[in-house]
Amino acid sequence: PNPNPNPNPNPNPTRKRNQNSTEKYSSSTHANLPQNWTLLNGTLQGTTFAAERELKDDVAVWNHPFQVQFACKGLQGWPKLLVKVSMIDSEGRADLAGYGFAHIPMTPGSHDLEIVTSRPRGDYWTYVSSKFVGGFPSYKDPDIITHTRSTPGHYVVTSGLVHAKLSIVLKNFNTSHARLGSSREGSSS
Repeated sequence: PNPNPNPNPNPNPTRKRNQNSTEKYSSSTHANLPQNWTLLNGTLQGTTFAAERELKDDVAVWNHPFQVQFACKGLQGWPKLLVKVSMIDSEGRADLAGYGFAHIPMTPGSHDLEIVTSRPRGDYWTYVSSKFVGGFPSYKDPDIITHTRSTPGHYVVTSGLVHAKLSIVLKNFNTSHARLGSSREGSSS
């Protein structure tokens, strides 16, 4: 019997899991800002250390804090958090595990986000090649995943989840009569 309830615990189904492997994962993050937003403090991008995947729970834990402060001139658009996960094998070779993004919450407080990650599938020969020698296809510009436009003929493979905990503090939004995260009672459309 399989003690792991997940029917496909390998986030990368093209590689066979070796129980003795020291497969590690790292993540790079990037805040995607709309045109009317500026960075006041912190950095827009960062990279975590490589964490070993725990076989028991099939997770890699980063616990990598970062702090940023933004200012905006208007509420058109809202920042997004872009995540790129890399898989590092026992030989130290890094390969793409997946990309994902989430909208940064608009309400103050603590928020738990689940960011679904995926990677481009590529054509048949790319798939066969990556199965034997690695080297999954990647995007020239990973920001493409944050666009809402449909991309015909574009296929992806889901690769896992990234759990992120964000604490949001809003300042001076009430002086600009902005109402975020709530709707007006009694308003008609």
